[in-house]
Amino acid sequence: VLYGVPDDVGEIVEAANAAVKVTRDEKRVLFGFGHRYHNKDPRTQRLLTLARELGFHGRYCAYALALADALSEAVGHKMPLNVDGAIAAILCELGFPVEIGNLVFAMARFPGLIAHVHEERTGGFKPMRKLIVEDCDYGGPVGKTVRPDEG
Repeated sequence: VLYGVPDDVGEIVEAANAAVKVTRDEKRVLFGFGHRYHNKDPRTQRLLTLARELGFHGRYCAYALALADALSEAVGHKMPLNVDGAIAAILCELGFPVEIGNLVFAMARFPGLIAHVHEERTGGFKPMRKLIVEDCDYGGPVGKTVRPDEG
């Protein structure tokens, strides 16, 4: 959706409204918006503040925020720009190729995932997700197993 973002602020709002309409008409999901707990993702707010301070808050950030406003209006409730959307906009501002966005998102998730697993294993917390190896079907090459101790 970030391709062909106009420079003019008025055109950015129009482009965002049009993109949201097309996306919803085609029943596609617009990723990078909404949050389970926050109406304003605090991570997003910090990233955008840093982008402004460092001179990297331009048309892509403005477009992402305009998309959040247009999407919120279209669905009838707040759909804030979330951290993934903010990262995508800032990467575009920095000139990163769009194709590497998912790699950056994955890298950003690893420390949090490690912390969650450690907390669940050592803190007596109920696991958020439990994977039972015996309940999994392996679809890989013949002769391989799911469990490393089996062969």
